[in-house]
Order: sequence, then C-alpha cells, then structure tokens
Amino acid sequence: MTYLPSAFLMHPSSSLHDTGWGHPEHQGRLRSLASALAGDMPALQGSVEPVRPEEVGEDALLRVHTPEHVALVRSAVTEATATGCPVELDPDTRVSAASWYAALGSVAAAITAARGVAQGRWANAFVATRPPGHHASA
Repeated sequence: MTYLPSAFLMHPSSSLHDTGWGHPEHQGRLRSLASALAGDMPALQGSVEPVRPEEVGEDALLRVHTPEHVALVRSAVTEATATGCPVELDPDTRVSAASWYAALGSVAAAITAARGVAQGRWANAFVATRPPGHHASA
C-alpha cells in the first residue's frame, strides 16, 4: 500500500478578508494557524504537503450558488470598497473590500483539495478558508 500525505491548503487572499478585529472570525485566525503549522512543518515533513490552490473564476461560485446570491455578495463588496468599512450580510457574516477575492480563493482551495483527494494525490486535505460565511453553519 502506498502512503499518501495529507494536503494543507490556504489561499493567500484569505488573510485579506477583513471583518474587523472585534469579530470572532478576524484576520488573525488563519495567520495564527498557518504560523503554528509552519513551526511544526519539520516534524510533519512527508506527512503534510502544503499546496497552493489553483485559481478559479466566478463560474465556480455559480455552480453551487444562485446568481442572485453571488450578485448580493458582489454588491456588498462594492459597498465595502466604497465606504472602507465591512458590510454585514447578517449578524455573523461581514464582507470587506477584499472578500470577493478571498471567497474565490477559498473556493479554489476547496476544489483543488477535492480533486487532489479524488485523484489519489493525497489521503485527505485540510482547507483553511476565509470567509466561512454561511458555510460555517451548513
């Protein structure tokens, strides 16, 4: 039996999604995780493979979300960009100027992970993603 490593995926745009430091899902969450993992990487050598996700476009979002939902998020990002402040879609979900790219990066990481596991490249995958949005309670 061939040993397969675990994959660790985190798109760099995830850290740009800005909910504000007072929000539980703030920018430091994934930075802390990535830093801790990097510190443990020598011990994890061979068992965890850091992977850079492939890029995707809006079509990837539209495979699983309605055009109306995608337009709502894009509109909130436009508003956050114009005002310089996060916009609340609901009490738990904030959108910032960089959230669109963070969402695309998160989708890219999930797709890359699923393909890699399905193709037998990794035994499993951990995708560190921001923003979690409505997926955090799904």
